[in-house]
Amino acid sequence: MTLQSVDFAVDAERRRLRALSHPVRLRILSLLTDSPKSGTELGPELSMSQAAVSYHLRSLAAAGMIELQEVRSVRGGREKRYRLAEVGHVTGSSRDLEANVVAATTEILQRIEVFGPNAWDVFGDIDIWLDEEAWQRHSHAIADSLTELHAAAKPAGTPGTVHVSATAMLFREGPLPTRRRRKPTSARATRKDVEA
Repeated sequence: MTLQSVDFAVDAERRRLRALSHPVRLRILSLLTDSPKSGTELGPELSMSQAAVSYHLRSLAAAGMIELQEVRSVRGGREKRYRLAEVGHVTGSSRDLEANVVAATTEILQRIEVFGPNAWDVFGDIDIWLDEEAWQRHSHAIADSLTELHAAAKPAGTPGTVHVSATAMLFREGPLPTRRRRKPTSARATRKDVEA
């Protein structure tokens, strides 16, 4: 690997992190999961002007997280519609896990605030032990279900459709990391020293 390619990789990673650092951009990524959209289409959903949304779309495109799907003529102007670079994923990398969790959690809290706490169709939270075969079978089934939901998505507002949201996160737990206790140094007073 040459020094130039290392510099390029660092620059690309910096653009990705900068793109993910803004909550509006995380929301845009979520809104693009069902279909390509333009700044004009995203504006009302985000309560922002088309110009402001377009700025965020350009940042996400520069980071390689979304790509131009089409340019179409609308009332004498040109409208750019963008789609996710990796269909079906908010981002395609485990290094974006924290940003994705923050975005999903924020979305869930906003939806509860807007639609009320009884808007759930399905909710579950479990902490159990499974054999490896059961874990693989169920985690793959949930992943397949999310993929099927995404494939069945229609353009926003299509007659006869309902607006739904699905968030799932399954993970294998391991042993908790052990915390090393710090030994008091001469510069720090211990509780025993203070009580003496």
